[in-house]
Amino acid sequence: MRVLLQIAILLFLSLLQVRQTPQEYQAKTDSLILKRPVAYASIDHVFGPYRNDTLVLNFLKLKSRRTNYPEGLCYSNAHLAQIYQKNGLFTKAHVSFMEALEASDQSENPEYKVNTLVKLAGLHEETDSLKTAIYFYQDALAITDSLETLSKNTLLNKQEAEIRLGDLFRLLQNPKTAIQYYNNALDSDFLIDGSEELPAIHLRIGQALKDQGKPEAALIAYRKSRAAAQSSNNSNLHNWSVLAMADLFVETDRLEEARELFTSLHKENEEEDDDLQLATLLLQSKLLAKRGALSETRELLSDGMALATRTDNRSAQAEINLMRSDLERKAGNFEAALNAYSRYHELQNDLQLPKFRAYLYNAIIPNNANARKSELQLLTELNELNEFRLKRNQNTFLITGLLFALLSLVLYIIYRQYQLRNERKVVSLEQTMLRSQMNPHFLFNTLNSIKHYIINNEQKNAVHYLNKFSKLVRRILEASSARETTLSEELETVELYMNIENIRFSYEIDFQIHMDEQVDPDHIRIPSLILQPFLENALWHGLSSKKGAKKIDLLVERDEDDKISIEIRDNGVGRAASQKMKESRVLKRKSLGIDITKERLQNFAKDYQNNFTIEINDLVDPAGNPEGTSVTLHIPTI
Repeated sequence: MRVLLQIAILLFLSLLQVRQTPQEYQAKTDSLILKRPVAYASIDHVFGPYRNDTLVLNFLKLKSRRTNYPEGLCYSNAHLAQIYQKNGLFTKAHVSFMEALEASDQSENPEYKVNTLVKLAGLHEETDSLKTAIYFYQDALAITDSLETLSKNTLLNKQEAEIRLGDLFRLLQNPKTAIQYYNNALDSDFLIDGSEELPAIHLRIGQALKDQGKPEAALIAYRKSRAAAQSSNNSNLHNWSVLAMADLFVETDRLEEARELFTSLHKENEEEDDDLQLATLLLQSKLLAKRGALSETRELLSDGMALATRTDNRSAQAEINLMRSDLERKAGNFEAALNAYSRYHELQNDLQLPKFRAYLYNAIIPNNANARKSELQLLTELNELNEFRLKRNQNTFLITGLLFALLSLVLYIIYRQYQLRNERKVVSLEQTMLRSQMNPHFLFNTLNSIKHYIINNEQKNAVHYLNKFSKLVRRILEASSARETTLSEELETVELYMNIENIRFSYEIDFQIHMDEQVDPDHIRIPSLILQPFLENALWHGLSSKKGAKKIDLLVERDEDDKISIEIRDNGVGRAASQKMKESRVLKRKSLGIDITKERLQNFAKDYQNNFTIEINDLVDPAGNPEGTSVTLHIPTI
């Protein structure tokens, strides 16, 4: 009885919630659906006040889906995703963004797709998927470049994508590309005198020029930023521009000019902005340290550390510890300097700063290269003794030398024949491997999908799909000419392969790569194109016939000192069920990829005088039901 009462209360609350939907909003929704405007601004004019109302947005989403109104569906899903993102519900946000992206493909107006791609890129950027974020920003810019006229909303999204790409490439230590994107953002029609974005972009350009080692050009950009901030009455950006200029002067030992700049700061904003106040303290500390005022520098650093601790600014804490270390080293307090540097190094590792600073001081290694006269004398005596023996046993030595040379020649011929056989075998394996990577089944399905897009006049999808396919083919052809590749390049290739396969699976496959922090993928070499056959096996035999969620995880871990383990785990139907389905098929597909991979790994392990192992395990739940398959490769690295 109590359960029935709870159900009744829940039903009543649900009905009450539905009835609480504003009648005015329902009328606006019905009117919008009837008119079916295509322009983003037309929808936003009506529903702009409801951007943060999930009830209203869900109602618009439901009505748009029922009436097949893609613009309304895209608008509601995109704003719902932004609400989820603000509340930390990143998975729900991603799902809503993908629904918006799918709806934008059905719209005649490309500004919906541009808007969704930019916001989706922002989500990936917030979750540290920087590479994916860059791809989405660049896809958005590719669309805007193809348009003759741009709406206000599209121009704003274009500007946001260019600025964010500049920030990302600067983070990835590519200031040259960052400056190109910043300059593109400067060309926007919105960046007129008095614009709030103008000083911020000039400030970013100055920072990138400074990263390039061009202080004079950076100073010009900082001055432009200060002038633009004054024109727009933006005292906050004015202060940041002044601090950037002062920092540049301190680094180039123009200390008097740096001191004069501090007098132009707007103090009222400095007190309100903790970050600005902290930056000012740090810069003043650098200036005093350059002047040799060590005690005053310590006081300012203590004040800065207190403020950084109170605001939980770990980046500033790391910078202060580095400055303390340098300060104590100059004062001769080497133990305190070492402790401060150790704390800086801990904070730096936690923050994963993009750029490592130079070590505090160079270790002086005394060069004590003493001559060992006794050893030289011994070598001279041995040489004289050998000459005596050679003269006495000249005939014996000659015969022995000839026999040794003959034996060496025979052994070399045998070894060379063995080496040639191995090389021919490796070449044969590489050719077979290339054919397995470019198997007709994969090529046919890919080209058939492109043909489908072309027939349906979906040019953008066709071009997007064709670009990914051409990149993969180029990667496979390049990798097939090299026996080895870095782990990072191999992971990029399989990620591209999975992206293409995922398009054919209608984005149903959740493919994730998990990298152990102890593994450096740029310095580990493995056989090229070694992982794709296992991923293809998981797709073809494990997931193709599975219903529901489809997931593949690729885990890279440090196995032992001389090995790494790469595990490919899927939640497919399992090997037993897959074998039954295979036997029931009329057309049976012959797969040689795994056998070829084992032979290639065996040859690769010989070069390291080591061995490899492959483990294949069936995954089951507590009840014993199959949950997928796990394939683990233990590959030598030494």
